[in-house]
Amino acid sequence: MGLIHEAVLQAQIWRAFLRLKSPDDSERTQAMETLRAAGSASLTCLRYAANRADAPRVQFAAAVVLHWLGEPQGMATLIEAVQWRLPGSPGLSHELEAAFLTIGSPDAVTALLALWEQLPDWGDHDRAMATICRIWARLRDPRVLDALTARATRIPTLFLETLPAFGEMAVLPLQRMLRESETPRRILAVRGMGRVASGRGFALLLPLLRDPDPQVRAEVPAALEMTGGSQQAAIAIAEAMRAGYSTREAVETLTRVAPPYYHETLLELVCRWNPRAVQPSGDTGEAVLAALSVLASAPGSNGRLVPPLCDLLERSPGPAVLAAVAKILGARCPAGEAYDRRAKNALWPLLAHADKTVRDEAASALARMGEPKARQWMQWIEVYRPQGSLLDKVQTVLRGGPDAGLAASQAMQQVSQWVSRFSRETAERLSAVGSDFALNGAEDARLLELLCRLLGNTLDTLEQSGWPEEIEEMLSFAVAIVRVFGRIGASVAPGARPALLRALQLVKYSVVFDGPSSAPFRKSERREVGHLLRLAAAETLRQLYGGNSFPLFLEALYAPQKEIHSAALFGLGRLGDVRALPHLQSLANKAGHPLAREAQEAMAAIRRTNPELMELLRASHATDTRADTLLRPASGNPADASPDILLRPAE
Repeated sequence: MGLIHEAVLQAQIWRAFLRLKSPDDSERTQAMETLRAAGSASLTCLRYAANRADAPRVQFAAAVVLHWLGEPQGMATLIEAVQWRLPGSPGLSHELEAAFLTIGSPDAVTALLALWEQLPDWGDHDRAMATICRIWARLRDPRVLDALTARATRIPTLFLETLPAFGEMAVLPLQRMLRESETPRRILAVRGMGRVASGRGFALLLPLLRDPDPQVRAEVPAALEMTGGSQQAAIAIAEAMRAGYSTREAVETLTRVAPPYYHETLLELVCRWNPRAVQPSGDTGEAVLAALSVLASAPGSNGRLVPPLCDLLERSPGPAVLAAVAKILGARCPAGEAYDRRAKNALWPLLAHADKTVRDEAASALARMGEPKARQWMQWIEVYRPQGSLLDKVQTVLRGGPDAGLAASQAMQQVSQWVSRFSRETAERLSAVGSDFALNGAEDARLLELLCRLLGNTLDTLEQSGWPEEIEEMLSFAVAIVRVFGRIGASVAPGARPALLRALQLVKYSVVFDGPSSAPFRKSERREVGHLLRLAAAETLRQLYGGNSFPLFLEALYAPQKEIHSAALFGLGRLGDVRALPHLQSLANKAGHPLAREAQEAMAAIRRTNPELMELLRASHATDTRADTLLRPASGNPADASPDILLRPAE
């Protein structure tokens, strides 16, 4: 009887084994219970099945039964599949999750917690972590919350997807995260609190509306709205904003919930915001921008809105706010004679801002208020930017690449020709916008002041710029302003000198990369890129001051910054003053000096400008000297003051 019973039992075990791969879950579950009931008699069959990696459905079912029977192989098989097989076979996740859920808590949770601690933050473990989190969310064992929050910033999306399943149990770990010092973790805690269904969430989030960190504050409005509803959230947000704590998200929430009611709150924000304050408040520039976009179309008198906007302009906010305010003033004015006058006075300085968007918005606003000259002058300046092939070469020099060195050499050769004349394209563009400006005395003074301030602000930005695109924009615009000085002529000479001298002496270095942009190890070079501006300044100084520019160029020639010597040589050559010859000769005679060739070219230009000098030189060496051309030393001069020495600098 014993042998028969044993044979029947083994037959039942193997029939159950065959049903482990059944697609019918109820049939498969019944087979697993049969194997469990067989106890140790089914171990041989189960161990065989647990090694069937080619049949995961059978393998994982056998692993579950082995675990039920107290065999370590069962859990080890499942853990090994999660850790090593799942990353390469994502299709296993469904069967694995079902196996762990069948085992249930606490065993499945304990084993997965141990595995969670072993998984490093680097490497391809996202599928394993996602599977573990889905299992935890189904089992809802609070023990996993600490492990989950500890790794929150590594898996932010997975963290936020898993938390809601724990409900009220997740509040305490999230509350601890809110008190931490790391901003990314606190942000995740706020987002998580908004997703957890808890009566305590709203009260815990309220103090964070006044958190000193604006990044954390920005996350609170949405979380409050999810936990406490729109109306309660709006009331709390408005109170925090009136206390001096604002964010773009807070403004957008108020606008969406009850826009007319909160316009006064937004206006208070605009009135008090001062980015230059020694003790900045909790307000942010993004919040002010969002408030301005709402107030631009808000009902009410312009007299209530225009003065605060003008006051804001005088506090020198960032370019984005300046442009937004200028646009609003242009759209809402005229608002009455007194307000229009104040708006014009506040907008005019914006024409000298280094940011093009700010200048354009200010010029457009002034044009709507009856000041078309502002827009014309801005268009006029833009015409003088480098164009065509020269601009292409400048871009190549600034942005680098395999042709940067060649482009730099070509640009230096081309630029000396460019600064002294207009191309046909430039002339056509000038005629299109009206190149002849008939300026009266008052307009002349206004334009001079505008150009001086604009050039100063542009040079300030250029000195601080680091990105090639920004350097290119500021450099080309500074050149345009310098050329406008020369175009206007002698009427601007008295006030333009400091600004032009600063342009002549500006030295700007930029890091240029050589080689393909995708290369992992590109060669970088720190290159001086201000030569174009210095040459334009030298030409304009010559145009405005004539012979009086000689000492300016001579001072630049001996300046400690070697980079500006080349522009000084160019200016002296263009000026054609014979007094420069001794200084140029000393450079031209130095073999191998980097500026020797430029000094020789400048000397040749001076001699071409002074043909009588060449005639005197030829006459002083001729055998048949003529009295009308022969240089003679003045009466009383020493013998070494001969004509030859007078005309030739000492070696």
